[in-house]
Amino acid sequence: MNYEKGMLVRSLMGHDAGNIYIIIEESADTVAVANGRQKTLAKPKNKKKKHVQLIKYKPEGIEAKLNEGRLTDADLVFAIRTYKENS
Repeated sequence: MNYEKGMLVRSLMGHDAGNIYIIIEESADTVAVANGRQKTLAKPKNKKKKHVQLIKYKPEGIEAKLNEGRLTDADLVFAIRTYKENS
């Protein structure tokens, strides 16, 4: 699977199972994720890739803002809320 910055994932394991996050950073076997509320951009959560389910959806403009350093926690909250309302 291709894990990319800005894509949505659902946590499968841990006390946060079922929560939706956005990938902030990606490495060989882990991803750093944030949702703008409990896990912010300043303190993202590191999850093993096998403990998240990739949602093949990338909110519009998230990756560009992330790469430019303009992404805010409010952007994450809005993107996740929009996805939940439309799915």
